[in-house]
Amino acid sequence: MESRKRSAEESNESSEASKKSKETRILHNTLAAYGSRQGERADMQDTHILVPKFYLGDDTSFLYRSSFFAIFDGHAGPRASEYCQNQMGKTVKEKLSKFLDFASLTKSLKQTFTESYKAVDDVFLVLAKQNKPIWKDGTTATTMVILNNVIYVANIGDSKAVVARKKEDGSFAPVCLTADHNPMAHDERMRIQKTGAVVKDGRINGVIEVSRSIGDLPFKSSGIVSTPDLKKLTLTENDL
Repeated sequence: MESRKRSAEESNESSEASKKSKETRILHNTLAAYGSRQGERADMQDTHILVPKFYLGDDTSFLYRSSFFAIFDGHAGPRASEYCQNQMGKTVKEKLSKFLDFASLTKSLKQTFTESYKAVDDVFLVLAKQNKPIWKDGTTATTMVILNNVIYVANIGDSKAVVARKKEDGSFAPVCLTADHNPMAHDERMRIQKTGAVVKDGRINGVIEVSRSIGDLPFKSSGIVSTPDLKKLTLTENDL
């Protein structure tokens, strides 16, 4: 009888431990909203991704919050931004789901975003080449992952991510988490000019005004790359 009782107690303890383990994997929600405006263009060329709970698998009990957000500012057509909207989150998630602890996950983020941007860009360029006439669509990309209380932002192009940080006097100061990639910046200009292209009126060959993007097939040989910059910010109670 005592043996049965002990067995039942152990079973209950195991069940409780399993229940607690599952509870630790419940992600806190990140409040998110969006707004968009088409402007004067004939069609909407911009897209976004909002995933307040970015689930990375059962083995991520070290995360109490995981969110993924992105904006893609398209140009020369909507296809590049739409492709990013469909593929970028999946690509990033597939890579991040392989890590089993917070340290290795966050240490990998620069490489993860770089590989993800390149993978998405490479496939879209293949699709662009297969069509006649070729697709000329391109897009900026700004992607944000929130892991626990830290924001990581990767970007190419000139779409911005900004945190509003409250100051002692009650006003707010902007904290920019993106880098603008335009042909006038020294390093960008040097890379472009090495290909034989020129920067005219702040644009590559007088046409395109971003020096990093996804898509833009006609300009890939002119120094446009898809390598993102990465910035991080630890959130405080003063941040919005």
